[in-house]
Amino acid sequence: MVVGIIRIEDGLVKYRETFPGGPAAFFADASQETWVVKNAIVILQTLLGDGVVIYRCYVVWQSVWIIIISCIMWCGVAVFGVFTVYKFSQAPSNNVFANQTRHLVAAFMILTLATNLLSSGLLAYRIWMIERRVSGIRTTKGKMPLLRVFVDAAILYSAALCSSLICFALSNNGLYVMADLTVPVISIAFYMVFIRFASSQRNRDYISTVLGGTGEIERRNSQQYPMQSLYGIYRRNDTSSLADTPKAHTLA
Repeated sequence: MVVGIIRIEDGLVKYRETFPGGPAAFFADASQETWVVKNAIVILQTLLGDGVVIYRCYVVWQSVWIIIISCIMWCGVAVFGVFTVYKFSQAPSNNVFANQTRHLVAAFMILTLATNLLSSGLLAYRIWMIERRVSGIRTTKGKMPLLRVFVDAAILYSAALCSSLICFALSNNGLYVMADLTVPVISIAFYMVFIRFASSQRNRDYISTVLGGTGEIERRNSQQYPMQSLYGIYRRNDTSSLADTPKAHTLA
């Protein structure tokens, strides 16, 4: 966000009159230092987001073989991302839609989308299989299943990537807008899993506290007024002097 604010100030205020072509040419110039730094941050955050999804997939499957393809594509994302930033920094007055960098940007976006979809799909499939196995023995159904939380995060991230890819394929300037939106979307998709789990956990803790309090009251009442065996009461009262009393017959 800071780099974006600095870039806007440079284009609209600082170099408004001195840059050849004005603000439009300034923002289209991909060789600007602020543009390179901004895209480097986006690429690093994309690698972090995809890496977290791959790690979650590994934790659920507990198998390295499941994430091999995802790891290979993640390495491809890193390679094409680094080459893209380097190409922008070395090509003056270049833009994202130029032929020199178009294939690099396309490969980067397609690989990160494929990595996210593959890892999220494997993760969702594994959780769905586990939920299916335990559904027969589970007595209650959670209000926020585990599968729904991960699917919501994957859909949000994938929607942003698909929008960026469509804008890039059409050579539309909306790609610049989506580049600014991708940064908070990655953070939202990353943290929404923890926030929703924490919220669900607090609800369960509240219910457990209420039920635990009720159980504590019942436990104290049982200690204050202990239940006695009916047979023991009858045996203690079954004496020769009380054998014929109505109380003895009632207990019997």
